[in-house]
Amino acid sequence: MSYQDFSFLALVKLKCLESLNEETIIRSFFPKGAMPSDDCYFLAPDRLVTTDSLAEGTHFRNDWSTPEDLAWKLVEVNVSDIISSGGIPDLAFLNFGFPKKNTISESWLQRFQTAFRQRLKFHTIQLAGGDTFLSPFLSLNLTLFGKVKTPILRSGAKPNDTIYISGALGGSEAGLRLLQKKTKQMKPWQKKQILRHLRPTSRRDLSPILSKFEISSCMDITDGLVQDARKLAEASRVSLEIDIEKIPAEKNVLDLLGWDGILASGEELELIFTSPREISKDIPVFAIGKVKPYLKKDPVMFTLRGKKFIPSQIGYLHFK
Repeated sequence: MSYQDFSFLALVKLKCLESLNEETIIRSFFPKGAMPSDDCYFLAPDRLVTTDSLAEGTHFRNDWSTPEDLAWKLVEVNVSDIISSGGIPDLAFLNFGFPKKNTISESWLQRFQTAFRQRLKFHTIQLAGGDTFLSPFLSLNLTLFGKVKTPILRSGAKPNDTIYISGALGGSEAGLRLLQKKTKQMKPWQKKQILRHLRPTSRRDLSPILSKFEISSCMDITDGLVQDARKLAEASRVSLEIDIEKIPAEKNVLDLLGWDGILASGEELELIFTSPREISKDIPVFAIGKVKPYLKKDPVMFTLRGKKFIPSQIGYLHFK
């Protein structure tokens, strides 16, 4: 493989990182056409591996997040990747960047360690190693391995499949907005959404249930449904037609965000998946649309009350 195989060198000609996006940067490291479309890498015959990071100022604020919140979130976002690929997590490596400023006390570190171990124990994950280093800011990275019989890819959706979602959307974005407002007197529903933002939870509870059904494609929602539905559609070379009114959302959240905010809410960790079979109504998932033949110009179409709905928000952008 030669340097001519990469488009990475072209990036240095750009004046500002904000002109890039996550997909462009990742693609630049791979030969043309070789960029993976899934959050997990499949190591044949039965292993999955994924990695995710939390950086202070980008993924969290210390004045909002406790060490317990960060330990929870770090584990859950990685577990979610393994679960959405049809696997069960079992082995972890932690990289911990300590900030140069004296902001991490011994007490803070002990609380993080305790919560981190508890979350790994909950998921029956063994910590196998990692690294520590000095950093300008608090930086956390977890690499997670899992077992899988047959991985579920984003690229398996077929026309006429039904599109499902595993639960209500909007809670994370609602929680973020409430934190930004610094409201002192919180109602129960507001506290619930703040917790959804600070401690998103993977849908591992659905894993043994969904394993009994034929799932053609799956991914978790981390950048918002607008972006993530498009990623699934492009990976499968299909189009998705989604009826917004079938997307579950709590009334208070919908009143606060509107449908635009619901569709753009990231770090939800709910699953969007497709299946050629009807899933029993006894299973707590929601049919929200149909897979259609691929239309390059419009791979995802949202409808509201029978009319086309064009979202005004795109969701979380990593470099904006």
